[in-house]
Amino acid sequence: MLPLQGKRAASRAANEKRIIEAAESLLGTHGAAGLSLRHVAKQVGMAPSAIYRYYNGIDSLFTALILRAYNDQARAAETAFAGVEKPTNWTEAEEATVIVTRAIRAWALENPHRYALICGSPVPGYRAPEETIAAAAATGQVLAQCVPMEGIDPIPAELVRMWVQVYGVISFELFGHLKGSIDDVSEFFEETVRLGVKQLRATLEFHNT
Repeated sequence: MLPLQGKRAASRAANEKRIIEAAESLLGTHGAAGLSLRHVAKQVGMAPSAIYRYYNGIDSLFTALILRAYNDQARAAETAFAGVEKPTNWTEAEEATVIVTRAIRAWALENPHRYALICGSPVPGYRAPEETIAAAAATGQVLAQCVPMEGIDPIPAELVRMWVQVYGVISFELFGHLKGSIDDVSEFFEETVRLGVKQLRATLEFHNT
């Protein structure tokens, strides 16, 4: 049997999980701009004031949602990368990058409202704290492992450009901007990724000559 302190910690963790999952669900119906503690409290059957025992206001809840989304996205990328051998040449790098970015896109398509929270329009009045910076960079760090760049510092702009292209295609797809112009988005996405790797290779090899 758990001691009283253990029971309280378990109960708190369970309530935090209920609250965050309810907030994630409400993102789909209200959007980030329409999310409120009152909506979340109603969803979980709590008084709005009770939410403050777990999250110190709506900004605190948004930070928890953002961190969870970034971490889940990074976990999807890490899981995909764990299934491939660490690339030692550019052919392997291209295949690894396709596999990892494919997983990132799949996560986004499965979690469109959570993706929109971290990659869409800023939440009015919310300013992300510094603690979100490391989480925001985690997926990009997995992507950087896909290409042979040992000893290169700082990160080349071409890698950042490829990262922007990946998210650009995902965002255009999720927000409906590719309808009527691209028939096979999966193929278009993969071609964009492969082109990005080739451009990165060309840039690095040019600077190394």
